[in-house]
Amino acid sequence: MFLCKTCGVRFPETKGTVFYNRHLTEEQIILICKLLVEKNGIRAIERIMEIHRDTVSRLIEDIARHAREVSDFLIRGHTCKGRCPDPPAHGHGVRYPPGQCP
Repeated sequence: MFLCKTCGVRFPETKGTVFYNRHLTEEQIILICKLLVEKNGIRAIERIMEIHRDTVSRLIEDIARHAREVSDFLIRGHTCKGRCPDPPAHGHGVRYPPGQCP
């Protein structure tokens, strides 16, 4: 648990992560991610892990949302200014990681 020095509120270290407020262990969540990478479907993961498919689906949705948020955070504010190598294919407004815009 962490304690905010400003307001005194306590919160767990998993707050804001896919591990927060889950009935699954960290090891189970990591194993589900590994099974997804190995191209197992939701029902296959349900059978392997003995976890209901709705739980697996919600976890996958949260993982995808979290990945989107992290990606947006990492490339926030860096937009191509029309100097794309192939403007018709990429169009204006393509996002590149900082320092990698052509």
